[in-house]
Amino acid sequence: MGKAHFEVIDNVTLISDLIKYGAASGLKLVVGEMETGDVRVEKVGGKSTVTRCFCRYPLKFIIPRKAGSVKTDSVWIYSLTYGGGIVSGDAISCGLYVGDGCTTVLTTQASTKVYKSLGSKCSEQLLEAEIGSEAILVVIPDPVTCFSTARYSQKQVFRVVSDSSLVLVDWITSGRHESGEIWDFDLYRSTNNIFLGDGQPLFLDTVEFWSGLKQSNILMLFNRSWLIENLPCKFKIFPVFAISLNLNGNRQQVLLEKGAIAPLAESMQTYRVIAMIVIFGTKLGHIQKRIQEDVKRMMSEQIQVSSNSFSHKKKPNSLYISPDKLSFIASCSSFGQKEVGLVVRIASRTTESVYSFLRGQLAGLEPLIGLPPYC
Repeated sequence: MGKAHFEVIDNVTLISDLIKYGAASGLKLVVGEMETGDVRVEKVGGKSTVTRCFCRYPLKFIIPRKAGSVKTDSVWIYSLTYGGGIVSGDAISCGLYVGDGCTTVLTTQASTKVYKSLGSKCSEQLLEAEIGSEAILVVIPDPVTCFSTARYSQKQVFRVVSDSSLVLVDWITSGRHESGEIWDFDLYRSTNNIFLGDGQPLFLDTVEFWSGLKQSNILMLFNRSWLIENLPCKFKIFPVFAISLNLNGNRQQVLLEKGAIAPLAESMQTYRVIAMIVIFGTKLGHIQKRIQEDVKRMMSEQIQVSSNSFSHKKKPNSLYISPDKLSFIASCSSFGQKEVGLVVRIASRTTESVYSFLRGQLAGLEPLIGLPPYC
């Protein structure tokens, strides 16, 4: 994915200019901290162009002068950190402005590694993005991988207008399998919020995992997208996986686990990856439709195979399946007026299967961004 040789834009602004720009554009800096990154994309000569780029340790941006087909008008931004990971206590805050009519891709070159924590220090990352009229922002990072005892919290805030388009992928793996670390970190928290231009909340979501001495709380829900209409937006299940599907017009629920609080690794059973995809905007309606159809088909086929080989207790409109029967779980929910947004939640046994799903389902973005995602 854009790993060929490319020229890099080295376009650094003074910190004083950055602060003035942040205030003028409505992007808020972290109180008490200086921003570590800022990028502004605007139309120049009819093309999407980086007009401002700033970064400082530990954050670095690589911006190809051209990525993908010459027929597409898009800017690709690769975000990375020195040393290839986030160190205990790091605090990264980044502002991104995508001007009217511009197309921007924010991605990574590899998984984001969160190293072991020192004491109670927590690594933090904040992204605040503003997406203009007829603009497209595609955020397609590789997954976050937390090392043993790591503590990590990230927050991403997107401000859109009615005709903006946004694709967001947010996902985490269970850790370094080769080192025997499986869901062995201390804290992982990821918040993703989308607001309309007038400040109206459109989508509010927090996923949080933490582990104590012998117990954990898994904040995960598959059968709701937790929009502003479904307050409270922070949800808790201890520790339960649930997924709701509409198959042949009937709502069915697959209950994967039910029981007392247990260690995080035990609660996650054989699942090694948790992912979320958010797709917003009428321009992306064809991608939303395909994902909904494919997820319905995939889950229907898996449930049918599992139900034929597993004796389950029958209840009206409900199907209960052993957690080791489904290797890949996905659920879709629409949000916003006229269902202009879609959220997809995934639990999978392997990172490769999620990469494959993302490549297939987001392939329709290639004509817009110049390259197929995750290829």
